[in-house]
Amino acid sequence: MFKTFTFTFCFVFACCLVLLCLGCRNGRSLSGLVPVEGTVYYDGKPLLAATIKFYPVNQGDNARTATGSANAEGRFIVTTLESHDGMYPGEYQVGISRYYDEVRNEPTTETTISERYESRSRSGLTAVIPSGGTKDLRFDLTSQ
Repeated sequence: MFKTFTFTFCFVFACCLVLLCLGCRNGRSLSGLVPVEGTVYYDGKPLLAATIKFYPVNQGDNARTATGSANAEGRFIVTTLESHDGMYPGEYQVGISRYYDEVRNEPTTETTISERYESRSRSGLTAVIPSGGTKDLRFDLTSQ
């Protein structure tokens, strides 16, 4: 009888632990995210090591920022909660920054593109993400 009680107790405890872990996502849900990819250029060249930030405009409960990091070809894949999970459809203001020195091939503490792009309110950059997502976002930045 003791073995049965121990087994039952351990089984119930393990089930409760699994349910507790599944429930501890702080209310975060991946429901409704769509895949989003794009490219960022600076003076016509792909912008390596740029960070692209998307700030939601009037999206209510789905108001979450999303980010992407550009590779050597300027390509980025957007993340909201988990790596490359996409973002919610809707309208966004966009800010782009880069703290990377291509000559030294290393990060730097100073921005290496025009500072106006960092601010979502001054950048003039926006994006509208359709309900099916997109792989064709494109941002063309200039030093002028």
